[in-house]
Amino acid sequence: MIRRAFLAGTVALLGAAPASATSFRFQLHAAYYSRHMEIDPAVDPQVFVPDRNVTVGGIGLEGIEHVAGLRALRLNDPDLGLYTAEGAQMGFTSSRWTAGAGTGSIAALDDGSERIKLEFTNLVVFGAYSLLKKFAGASGDVYVPLDGSGNANVFTADDTGRATLNIVSPQPLGAKSAILAVYHSDGKPKTQRSGTIGTTSHDHLIAPLR
Repeated sequence: MIRRAFLAGTVALLGAAPASATSFRFQLHAAYYSRHMEIDPAVDPQVFVPDRNVTVGGIGLEGIEHVAGLRALRLNDPDLGLYTAEGAQMGFTSSRWTAGAGTGSIAALDDGSERIKLEFTNLVVFGAYSLLKKFAGASGDVYVPLDGSGNANVFTADDTGRATLNIVSPQPLGAKSAILAVYHSDGKPKTQRSGTIGTTSHDHLIAPLR
């Protein structure tokens, strides 16, 4: 009986299904940033709205310099047209920007890498995006392509603002890191953390990993 029980347990272990994937959800980067900076009402320092009271340009949050007549979007603003820090119209309104959402899952692979499945909704229609891994380094935050090489970390949302991706990260993402979806208003997705934040690149969604 003991031998049969041992063999049955061995078969069960050999036939066991792999560990289930870990699920996560994206949030607006503006909400994440404002919460960590204790800013209320929450703001998005990387996209701008008209404000006639701003008579001169200046340097705002995150060190982003903007032209006169603009201020950072507040998440409780009514629906307004969005602009870059240099005053270029972004072609959509704040309700489209704040509607962005996404979910994902991470599953470990046998070689030590991880498969990351992502599904986004309500992104900028036909918007150019890049996906970065964010983690704390010795001298500050570090950003690297989610796929490690930069060969598969850029994408374009479809005509409804949706996108579905499967990406393999060569190393485990690790706790206290995050996945960042960056929108590129110049239509040119960057494989690395590049482009001028607030002018051509805008952090849209973030998924902190625990």
